Amino acid sequence: MTAVAGDVPHWPGRCAKRDRLHIGATQAIGAAGAVGTLTADDPGVTVAKNASAGTYDITFPKAQKARIFAELYSPAGTVKTHWWAAYDAAAGTAQLVIGNGGGTATNPASGDEIWLTFKLDMRAD
Repeated sequence: MTAVAGDVPHWPGRCAKRDRLHIGATQAIGAAGAVGTLTADDPGVTVAKNASAGTYDITFPKAQKARIFAELYSPAGTVKTHWWAAYDAAAGTAQLVIGNGGGTATNPASGDEIWLTFKLDMRAD
């Protein structure tokens, strides 16, 4: 029987790819870009402020293949863009740089948030 929209909340989450993990995390920002509370749907994610402006070191469960998606929530409009400076699925590490409208690395303001979504393939096939 095919699922209909009303049935979806009653079905456990499934993925067609064997051994694929989906992890979500939200990193609150404190004063001067400092990391505040990290809330994650699953364990294994950490976010640490790097010494460089607007740069964050992220760890996640090691995987064969990883895709990480980041979004910024900045009520004051302090930050507008981001890019990945480093990324290694096998090591479970990444480095995210956050910038202002001009593309210059900038520390987010207190109250900003970084939203992260991870798709981790634990097998090569």
